[in-house]
Amino acid sequence: ADMTTDSVFAIFSTTKAITGTAVLQLVAEGKLDLDAPAKTYAPDIGRLQVIEGFDDKGEPRLRAPKRDITTRMLMVHSAGLSYDFINHTYTRLAQEKGQPSVITASKASLMTPLLFDPGERWEYGTNMDWCGQIVEAITGRRLGEVFKTRIFEPLGIRDTTFELTDAMRRKLASIHARNADGSLTPMDFELPANPEIHMGGHGLYGT
Repeated sequence: ADMTTDSVFAIFSTTKAITGTAVLQLVAEGKLDLDAPAKTYAPDIGRLQVIEGFDDKGEPRLRAPKRDITTRMLMVHSAGLSYDFINHTYTRLAQEKGQPSVITASKASLMTPLLFDPGERWEYGTNMDWCGQIVEAITGRRLGEVFKTRIFEPLGIRDTTFELTDAMRRKLASIHARNADGSLTPMDFELPANPEIHMGGHGLYGT
C-alpha cells in the first residue's frame, strides 16, 4: 500500500519524550520528587544490583549499588542501565542466562543489573521504561491510559497507543532493513500485541 499521512508506525524511542512529559507533569503537581529514591515509587528498581563482570564459571558477579537510583538519574540516562542490543554485558546475559529482551514488553526484561553505580556516567538504556513504571505507580493507571487522558486527548492526538486497534493494524507500515547494496527488505517484526508492560522507552505506535 502507498504511504499516507495516516500510515501507522512503531515509533519506538520517540515514546521516551512522551513518558518524560508524564513524569514532569507529576513533578509539577507535587506528586513526584525527582531526587527521591525511585524505589519509593517503583520498589522493584531497588532490587537491581551492579554487575562487575563474570566469574570463572560464567556467573555474573553482583554487588549492591553505592547509592539509590533517582528518577532524575533515569530521566538523564545515568542510572546504570543499558540495552542488550548495544551492550556486550547485557548481550551475554541474554545469550547465556536467558535475560529477556525489552522487546518482550515484560517486567522481567527490566530486571537487568546495573553496569555502574547510579549517577556515575551516562548510558542509553531502559531508564524511561522504569520512568513509565513510576508514572503507573503514582497514578494507579496503565501508562497508555495516563498518556491518553493527560497528554493525547488535551492535544487532540488520536491513533497513538501501546496496543494496536484492528483499524490501525490495517495501516501499519512494515519495518525495513537496509541491505549491503542499498535495497530494503521488510522485517517480520512486531512488538507484542498484548504487552505485559506499557514500555515507556519504546512501546508506542502512532501515525
